[in-house]
Amino acid sequence: MTSTMIRCPNEILLEIILRIPNADLDNFTSTCKTIRCLAASLIRKHRERKRLYAKIVYGDPGRNNPNTTWYHPTLMLRDLLRDDMLCYPTELFIGDRNYEDVDWDDGDDGEGSSKVHDALGSFHEDVEPLMRPIPYLNGDITLASGILNEGDIGATLGLLLNLLPNLTALKIIDYNVNSQGMRNLKQVLDGMLAKCNECSSVAERGSAVPLNKLRHVTFTRSARVMMDDEWNLSTWAPLFYLPSMRSVRAEYVIADEETWHYPGLRSKVEKLVLLHANVGIGSLDTYLKDIENLQHFEFHYDLSSMDAGYILRHVMHKLLVYAGHSLCYLELGGGSIEAQYARAADLFIRSLKSFQCLETIRLESGMFIEPAQPEEGTAGQVTAGYARKLIDLLPKSAIRVVFQETTGVGKDLVGSMLHSLPESKVDLLPNLRSITFDSNMSLGELRGSVLLKACKESGVEVSDQHGPLN
Repeated sequence: MTSTMIRCPNEILLEIILRIPNADLDNFTSTCKTIRCLAASLIRKHRERKRLYAKIVYGDPGRNNPNTTWYHPTLMLRDLLRDDMLCYPTELFIGDRNYEDVDWDDGDDGEGSSKVHDALGSFHEDVEPLMRPIPYLNGDITLASGILNEGDIGATLGLLLNLLPNLTALKIIDYNVNSQGMRNLKQVLDGMLAKCNECSSVAERGSAVPLNKLRHVTFTRSARVMMDDEWNLSTWAPLFYLPSMRSVRAEYVIADEETWHYPGLRSKVEKLVLLHANVGIGSLDTYLKDIENLQHFEFHYDLSSMDAGYILRHVMHKLLVYAGHSLCYLELGGGSIEAQYARAADLFIRSLKSFQCLETIRLESGMFIEPAQPEEGTAGQVTAGYARKLIDLLPKSAIRVVFQETTGVGKDLVGSMLHSLPESKVDLLPNLRSITFDSNMSLGELRGSVLLKACKESGVEVSDQHGPLN
């Protein structure tokens, strides 16, 4: 701040401060104490807005804060532009609305539709200049027309994502993957991805890189549409390849993915979570094939036990191929354990030892149990047989092991799992510190046993849901 400017009357300085965009207010007012004192009330308002509008919602205002929720993205765009609030949102929530009233192909009917058209007419001149620097919007007459004249939901959401510079998290719930609106959004996202990679990590002069802070995305569905047959992540595939993306979480994915084609691009995603998934091998390959440094993987399947055994074998194969060198956290689980499942998952169990830096492992204990007398076609939870020794199956890098869903696993099977651990730990599992049986039954009867005392002396704490056993 020059001394010449400081000599200006306070009235002029205030007029200058009032013309500073909200996005630059913090930097401008930190240049000198005089400016900061004059802008004190404006800074307080700025901070309150930053807190209030950190999370914005495209959804049902009746179920969310009406001050930060819009039922149509055109109205959201209008208000954020009008009040200079595009710099505030760090999280955008898409969904959570009444799907009897709106879909992705058309605008709302009746009063809602008139509000959207009124908004389009009132801020048409404000939006059009914003679209000019965005080549994949400006060059596509259909998309541009959809935003400016029809309030196209998908294309307008795409424009919004371009204009929110501080967005770090995105949550999407309940969308129709086959609608024209979603196809338009996919086209915009593809263009954004191209722009991100064109600019690399440094923005071109006078041009901002879209979504350059987006790190986390979550996909889920509500109960009212849970039974839809087709729901996958194909529309949002470009998000996987954004240079800033680190975490992807998807729930209730039940449709196989289309093959994603982004030649030459690698994904920076470090954490991938698939919950209640019912997907084929092709989909898993699509998710994993371009991730270069996957560190955290969770897969909770929603399949019959017999199918799950074979799926898990392929999951482990894909993980070894694409993330065997980088994976640090692995969590797998799902339905009941059947004899056929335990047999089919044999290759999966044996492949654990091949991971190079796997530290935390959360599995169902039934995966380590071999049925005593397996019979083809016999179904039933595995509660008998013998347990494989952890010393033979865990990777040398393992630090913590957690067994989930351990109902029916008694002291004999636990003893089998821990057999030979104390005497072999130094050579085979030098880093192992903790083994937890997260069960619905107490293993307190094992407390004080010679085996557990030996485990403790070797540096391994064994616990159940009530606490340490040794």
